[in-house]
Amino acid sequence: MELRTGWYTSGLPGAGCRGRTYCLQPMDRLPPIRTDLAGDFSWLPPIPLPLDWSIATGVESAADGRFLARARGEAIDLPASFVTFLASPGVMSGLRSMTGCWWSLDADSLQPVPTSGELAVRFLTDQQGALFWYLLLDGTSDPPVVVSAQDFSDQETWEPSPLDHVYRCAPTLEAFFYRFWMENEIGFRSQDGEALTPELHEYMEEARRLYVG
Repeated sequence: MELRTGWYTSGLPGAGCRGRTYCLQPMDRLPPIRTDLAGDFSWLPPIPLPLDWSIATGVESAADGRFLARARGEAIDLPASFVTFLASPGVMSGLRSMTGCWWSLDADSLQPVPTSGELAVRFLTDQQGALFWYLLLDGTSDPPVVVSAQDFSDQETWEPSPLDHVYRCAPTLEAFFYRFWMENEIGFRSQDGEALTPELHEYMEEARRLYVG
């Protein structure tokens, strides 16, 4: 299935969103990921307590259980990276979102991509329902993440040509969350006047250069 590519950024200084909550960036305008992603999310700093504005909802355990029960009942093989993420609830509590995105996995998360038939798993939803992120079950061991303003489970939200509004935004789940974490940490720390780590500072400066260029 051929899809467009792009990354929706939010609040990253210099991104040029001009008052919009999100703006779509071409993938070649994104800083490269230089951290070794081993599939275990070990790059996320440990936290003693869940962070404010984290994507964790406090009820994800029960909702995850409903999803897993459906996946087992339909004999769907879930990627190892996704299973690892679900088995690490502390990871979710350390991922915060400037736009109030929340972990939305539930029994209804498993949906076919509009007009294609390929299955996808909705796992993250914008607070206002502006965007939805899905893991595309394309048969690979570590599948990509796609994003759309369309709720695949609600045909009333579909565009006339639905696949033109689905974007491949990350090659893997871990790559998605790493960039999501970087950009939101930069946003929160800049807003709160906190110092950026060298890693975050380098990412922000390279993003500014790429957006301007």
